[in-house]
Amino acid sequence: MTGATVLEPGLLVGQRPMDLDEWAVKIRNSFMPMDVRSADPSLLDREFRARMGGVSIGDLRISCIDADPHSAHSLEPSRGGVPPFYKFTLQLNGTSMIIQDGRETVLQPGDMAIYDAARPCSLIFTESFSCLLVQLPRHAVELGPAAVRELTARTLCSDYGPAALAKPFLANLAGQIGNCHPSALAPMSEAAVRLIGSVLIEEHSRLGACTEPTAGLVGRVMRYLDGHIADDTLDAKTLAAVHNVSLRSLQRAFTKEGLTVSAAVRLRRLEHARRALLDPANAYQTVAGLAARSGFTDPALFSRLFRQQYGTTPSDYRAGKRPA
Repeated sequence: MTGATVLEPGLLVGQRPMDLDEWAVKIRNSFMPMDVRSADPSLLDREFRARMGGVSIGDLRISCIDADPHSAHSLEPSRGGVPPFYKFTLQLNGTSMIIQDGRETVLQPGDMAIYDAARPCSLIFTESFSCLLVQLPRHAVELGPAAVRELTARTLCSDYGPAALAKPFLANLAGQIGNCHPSALAPMSEAAVRLIGSVLIEEHSRLGACTEPTAGLVGRVMRYLDGHIADDTLDAKTLAAVHNVSLRSLQRAFTKEGLTVSAAVRLRRLEHARRALLDPANAYQTVAGLAARSGFTDPALFSRLFRQQYGTTPSDYRAGKRPA
């Protein structure tokens, strides 16, 4: 804990306070199915007050929350499931507790943590609080799901390294986003995603998880892929040979992260293409050209895979027509 983080009103300006019933509906509609209850039995539901303001930038959703004490426990997801999002939170005032994956952590002002919206979790606020919440899709995070699972419901070290940079950046982004030109939003969104990803990688390494040979191998392979993303010939056999390991060892390492090698390569290429589509510097580049720079030589195949992953065509995604 490194002291309180001050957030300019920004996203909360003009937001109408909600009572408990309204807040419960808002949480379910904005985040995930949750059972929301007041933490103060003496407080009537109508006396409860909470405010939330948010903005979407590409696949990123940034929200600022200011609320009375309450608890929120995830419910069974609907038949359609819960979208695969992570929630990265920065505590601004008050305290909060996150419970997930058999762990619990208490956040003080200035602390950061992450939890997975697709798995059971509980959020407990024993006093009035405010926090910044960044919702980002799993595919935007470099660490695999198994690695991120080791970091959920932990207070992330924020005194040095990427976290020390991410904290003021995210707070200021939320406070100043309304003053930014629309053309600047995509690069800032990309910067936020990369900073959060760096925080998670640093924490994963700090905990010693990356000392496991298989986890280290996956990281090396993905970094190699990032540097050779346009090479459409890269496959599991080639990557195994480049890193002097057997194909079976490479496949086993990726399986521990919940992916096959081919799926990991495909998702990384798609993510590279998605970012390129959002970059204003590529405004005059064709979709096919950007796809080729990401290792997709067949435009029709790229379009089909992109739609499967992101729910819309590359052209519509570029134009801002994205699923809610």
